[in-house]
Amino acid sequence: MKKYYLLILPLFLCFYATAQDVHVILGKCSRNAVSGHKSYNLGNLKYYANRSKNAIDQLVANTDFITCDAAYDLSKSITIHLESALLTEDFATAKAHLIKVEETSVEIFNAYNLCSLNNGSEVSEDSNTNDLSKLEEQQDALKQQQEVLEKKEQELKQQLIKQNKKKAQLEKLEFVKRNKATVLASISSYNSLLKSCNCSGKINEPNEMIDIAEKNIDALKILYLNKSIRLARNYIKLLEECQ
Repeated sequence: MKKYYLLILPLFLCFYATAQDVHVILGKCSRNAVSGHKSYNLGNLKYYANRSKNAIDQLVANTDFITCDAAYDLSKSITIHLESALLTEDFATAKAHLIKVEETSVEIFNAYNLCSLNNGSEVSEDSNTNDLSKLEEQQDALKQQQEVLEKKEQELKQQLIKQNKKKAQLEKLEFVKRNKATVLASISSYNSLLKSCNCSGKINEPNEMIDIAEKNIDALKILYLNKSIRLARNYIKLLEECQ
């Protein structure tokens, strides 16, 4: 029996060291994700997201970690979130991805601990079949939670798309309102100058309908620049006719 325990001790110490490594790396991934989504600008956020990505890459290269299916599957979700955060130029979207990384890191921690308990039972003399079944049920539950998280992730992406479209629409409406007011002010100024010079000509307000749904900000900018140029040319023409 003494020889048996002497054999178990090195196995336990090796297993404990491996678990410690996984926990440390996972902790780096989570801490950098938290620092990232608490950042005040996209540059700092992406800096921490990249550090978190390096940690998760190191984790999935760990041979003991990848044998835990539940934890490994969740790590794929983290990788997707981090890559998305690094690719997007929208601060709110990137922040949402890093929040998901923080949440999923906790799930990976729990899933890996379950796998660790499972592995530890294999070196135990009286491993219990019922306990193993419970662990498998818990792993199935974790997989179901992952599916729910993936569904929520898709819903979040759709919400962000809708929010971005709404934001773009509001920006275009504000742009049109501001430039329309500028055009009207220019027409009023031109007509006042023509009147002060006793010119009979008058510039009328252009009656143009603008479909902003089919135009982006750059297209609207060109439209109003051209409109301003036409107004200025009409004004100069009326001044020349008044001489």
